[in-house]
Amino acid sequence: MTILEIARELNVDQKDILDAWSVLAPQQNWTITDDLLLSSAYIDTIPNELRSQIDQAKGHLSIISLAQYLRLPYIFLSKQLDQIVVKENYIRLSQLPDIIMTSNYFERVKTSILESLQKATEPLSMFKLQRNTDSLESQETLFYVLLETIIRSNELKGTFRGRREKSIYVPHSYRDRQISLITSLLEASGYIEYVTVEHHYGYNNPKDLLLRQNNDLQLLDTCAITPSLLEKLQDKIENVSTTGYYIDMSEHVPFVFTATDTASLLDIAVARIPKKQRPSILGSRFVTTAEYLKSIVSTAQSYLDRRALQEIQNEKKLHSGKGKKKLSDEKSTTKLTDEEIKDYLVKEQNLNNDFATFAVPVIRRSMQQAFTKALQTVYIAPTTLNNGLSEPILRERDILRDLRRKIYFTRQAVLLFDDDSARKSLEKYIVRQLGLQFLFHIAILNYLENGENPGEDIINTTLEEVMKEKLTKFSNDQNDHYGITELIPTVLNGKKADDLISFLKDTPPDFLGLDSLDENAQKYVVLYFTKDTCNSVTKALTNQLENTPVSTVTAPLILHLTSILCFQALYHLPLYVSGKYVPHIIKQVSVNLNSNDNQIISNAHTMIMSSRKDSSLFDPNVLQNVYDLGLKIK
Repeated sequence: MTILEIARELNVDQKDILDAWSVLAPQQNWTITDDLLLSSAYIDTIPNELRSQIDQAKGHLSIISLAQYLRLPYIFLSKQLDQIVVKENYIRLSQLPDIIMTSNYFERVKTSILESLQKATEPLSMFKLQRNTDSLESQETLFYVLLETIIRSNELKGTFRGRREKSIYVPHSYRDRQISLITSLLEASGYIEYVTVEHHYGYNNPKDLLLRQNNDLQLLDTCAITPSLLEKLQDKIENVSTTGYYIDMSEHVPFVFTATDTASLLDIAVARIPKKQRPSILGSRFVTTAEYLKSIVSTAQSYLDRRALQEIQNEKKLHSGKGKKKLSDEKSTTKLTDEEIKDYLVKEQNLNNDFATFAVPVIRRSMQQAFTKALQTVYIAPTTLNNGLSEPILRERDILRDLRRKIYFTRQAVLLFDDDSARKSLEKYIVRQLGLQFLFHIAILNYLENGENPGEDIINTTLEEVMKEKLTKFSNDQNDHYGITELIPTVLNGKKADDLISFLKDTPPDFLGLDSLDENAQKYVVLYFTKDTCNSVTKALTNQLENTPVSTVTAPLILHLTSILCFQALYHLPLYVSGKYVPHIIKQVSVNLNSNDNQIISNAHTMIMSSRKDSSLFDPNVLQNVYDLGLKIK
């Protein structure tokens, strides 16, 4: 009873009750808590009340609800229950100090949760599991405490994603099954979209999941591809160099690929190709080659000529009173528009509209240069006469083709020389001698195509001074159809060969454009420098050597021919240089010749140089040895 209730019952003051209680409580073993006076007999009934109430609640009971039922202070009751819980084997968790459970209830609920998790074959929501577990409909906190206990016991074959009510249990069996399905889809098609991965197994970052299964996958923007698919697509890309055309990669990749996927694929594939063999990529979609783009410009020459004539005729009609120089200046500023170029590519070369759009910015400059050249010439070189090409023009073109190869391959050979000074000296020879001959014969061709005859004595000259004089006058006498005016000072001054080589490779005259140096480099080696084929260069040198008598007078020539034959045998490249460079050649080949051959050629060089000062030092046997070496080395 409360103090107030006792005071009213006895009709005395509450103070008197407290005074009396303080005397009687120790004698009677009574307890006071808050305003309640409790006898020991009453306190002894608490375990029975707990047992009764917890049975009614089916195994679990809140201390708050028991305190309300017994009308006892919560703190007092909680302390009383501490001893009872231990004594009677109840369970009271530190995470839930207000809940008391029987051990049977605890094990039953825990087992129910564990069995549900162990039986799961698909992802299971913990929110739903808590709602569906008997005796736990409203015990959310208890459920998650028990769940943590189960997780710590390591009895589960699965993983949890998320926390508390948002948590989902994913059995390993489900994970393995879904990953196996994802792997099968990937292997079957060679690619898989990330959304497909998320649909079948949405509990991981799809990229991380895929890479854990196969670290060789290539990740694009929306999907991943296998090495085998990448290899197939890369073969198509590399084949472009062989076909000399272009392909639209969007037509060869899976239909689900986005433009970004295609662009990423091209970046990956092209990066795996050696730099010198890499194709050109247009618009992150089209694959082609620099040679094909050049061929587009070359093929456009007739169109550019027509367009130039049209422009010239229009200018003459509009400005018939203007001077020739002013008219020429206006022609040089005429520009082709991107739309014009694209329209030509689509309508006359039948190129894909999108490809043409992306190709225009790449070829614009070359097209404009060719157009400007056509405008300035006011002339279209005659490609055919009544009886085909005129004989002098054919002859000059053949000479130029031969000189072009000589210059290009001699430059390739010169670059192999280890000695810097030798390389520089030989490069000057290429420019001053071979380059001079090349530009001279282009100038002669220019005269012939203009219908002029410079004379047989000029055409057939081999005199350096005559060639230089003709080239010096060329730019003043003729319209430069072939764009050599800027090269003339380079050649006459013997500057580096880079500009000359660039002209030969990148902007050669049209009739040489079909004879690609890059394509013919390997053909040249195979055709002329294999053991099974008697190449024309070596044969000519060998014939010359065979027809040269062994004598004091011919000694320098024999050494010159033998040293070049040795070089060609070692490096499989022709070397068109004069006898002045024999010491450089001997120094270069001596590293790779066997000791006996090296000794023969060195002795001959020493003997020839010495015999110039003292003829008694000439040794025909030494010369015969180097002669025999030249014939043998082939």
